[in-house]
Amino acid sequence: PMTKEAFINLMIDRAKRLRDEDAEAQNVDWNRRKLWWVEKVEELYRQINEWIAPLQTAHIVDGITSEKIQLHEEMLGGYESSILKISLGRRILRITPVGSVIVGGMGRIDVDGPEGTARFILTTPEDEGPDSYMTSALWFISNSRNRRSLVPLNEDEFLKLFSLLMGLTQNA
Repeated sequence: PMTKEAFINLMIDRAKRLRDEDAEAQNVDWNRRKLWWVEKVEELYRQINEWIAPLQTAHIVDGITSEKIQLHEEMLGGYESSILKISLGRRILRITPVGSVIVGGMGRIDVDGPEGTARFILTTPEDEGPDSYMTSALWFISNSRNRRSLVPLNEDEFLKLFSLLMGLTQNA
């Protein structure tokens, strides 16, 4: 069993670590982070609209709409974002922002379709300084079957995911 002295030393170490984490959190400009996150989501939606446009022209996709939603995060407070909906008949792919303050990334968007789900994770290369995420964060796809593997989000990967989640193609 642990001695009382060892236990107290352990608590002192842990308390110091928690105080350091709190201090680090207070040094973040949360309002700047919130504005950045909302813009990253909108930027991604503009990109997805471009990727989907040829499918609309070819009458594969019936429509792409967005719906305003209110989000709230402990560190960021309340803010407005939107859900992107891509429809094909009665089948809908919903792209929904979850939040920016997440473990292992700078943001998460859930992607739900009739045939399954995935996540878009906004993440940055490790240890590039406190504000490096502002310029270096990139979107990745995290598949529900294998959370650890992140695939860079680009047009090809998005269209593959779209066709899979909408049931246009089988899992290769």
